[in-house]
Amino acid sequence: MIHFAVFGYMFVIMVGIVCLTIAFILYRKIRSKLLYHFLVYFSAFTLFIFFYLLVLTYINANNTQVGFHFIVTILAIIVISFSFFIYSILHFGHFLTNKKLSKKRTVFEILISLIFFVSIVSSFSIDWDHHQVDQQINVGVILSYSILFSVIIYNLLLKRLNRKNVAMDRKQIYKRTSILNFIFIPGFILDFYLIKTLSFSLFIPLFYFSYSIVFLQAFIKMYHVDSISETSPEEINDLNDYLNLAGISVREKEVVTLIMKGYSNQKISNQLFISLSTVKTHVRNIFQKLNVESRFEIMSRINKRQQN
Repeated sequence: MIHFAVFGYMFVIMVGIVCLTIAFILYRKIRSKLLYHFLVYFSAFTLFIFFYLLVLTYINANNTQVGFHFIVTILAIIVISFSFFIYSILHFGHFLTNKKLSKKRTVFEILISLIFFVSIVSSFSIDWDHHQVDQQINVGVILSYSILFSVIIYNLLLKRLNRKNVAMDRKQIYKRTSILNFIFIPGFILDFYLIKTLSFSLFIPLFYFSYSIVFLQAFIKMYHVDSISETSPEEINDLNDYLNLAGISVREKEVVTLIMKGYSNQKISNQLFISLSTVKTHVRNIFQKLNVESRFEIMSRINKRQQN
């Protein structure tokens, strides 16, 4: 059973690495803030998953063959990566909900991660003379898990309170990560018992895999949207002809251009100096004239037309 678990862990980690690689290549190309903050967040997540699941499972399966100092080193890496992961969850959550970066918010993120680090370190008992490492169920463990759950709940509340102000390029990510965060706590508790009884984890690798797929889909769409900026003058003229034939006005063309860049209605309103209700009217008219039902359908249709 443990060998199947290791194989599963290797598979989900490879999917995560592919996701990180695509995000990095795309970031080098378009320098998106969303991609930058995602790279920080998901790198921490991947590092934690790799050592917590794959390496620790290997150690448990080959306990007699693994040296004491190697185990201590791995545990140190897990604790540090887990603490950095807590920081990145908060940081990425603030970014997704359009919270402006500030010194107070940064201090808050770092402070929470440091408290988590101290709490989880205090739960380990290391006997250097007899080469033994034990984790005790004490105040440190309870506090560290409480911080983890509180951070997840805090992120959910942030998303709930700021759901109307989310930029279009983050909308789908926003919704799907909210669903995943909602099931995190019961899933994590289930995993706790699985690890204790069967020595393998089920929810955490599935959670990581789901996150990878969500962001992979978003980045693929982002790549297609970005391709509009690389069109030739002939393709731009062809696009104008297409929009003219559909009866799209000059102002509506400006709105279409901003939709292609992933702007929300509020952001379009600010960019064009028109009211939010006017933007909604333009968007509704564009949907009707192009016979589409969503912004991503507009993006997809225009990109397919340019490719053809």
